[in-house]
Amino acid sequence: MPCRLYGHHNHNKTQNNTYERKEKMKHTKQNSKTMTASEVVRELQATVVEELLDIQTAGFLFVGEISRPECHCQEDKVTLMNDRFICRSCGRYAREQEFDAKGRNKTAVEAGTFLCETGGSELMRTVASKFRAKGGDITQLSKAWHAVGSWLH
Repeated sequence: MPCRLYGHHNHNKTQNNTYERKEKMKHTKQNSKTMTASEVVRELQATVVEELLDIQTAGFLFVGEISRPECHCQEDKVTLMNDRFICRSCGRYAREQEFDAKGRNKTAVEAGTFLCETGGSELMRTVASKFRAKGGDITQLSKAWHAVGSWLH
């Protein structure tokens, strides 16, 4: 089931890291019989936090309305050019196809959905807290997870 977390984000660096995390999750799943439940949850949390940080580093967790895309650095600097959202201020970019109709990164939404199904809003809050502690933009994550389970931005 963890493989549902991955698949839409297409930057090369993220793909390599995602492969490593998939292997780690496969290893965790295989060894889950010898691991405690809390160890499995910690592995899951760490994996999701790293995936979200990779998305944020390379691109966007949330772009907002397609007609008025935004970046967490400066809202008015993002343009849609040749099927890519590009921030003229910080240089982040992402393909338009990586986002749903609400401007949320599909992989981030899948991660939130997976967390919600696995441990409910409590697990989502824990991962969001760890994401923020590692320098993640909690506002962007909250917007990306809006309406996933009971999560409201």
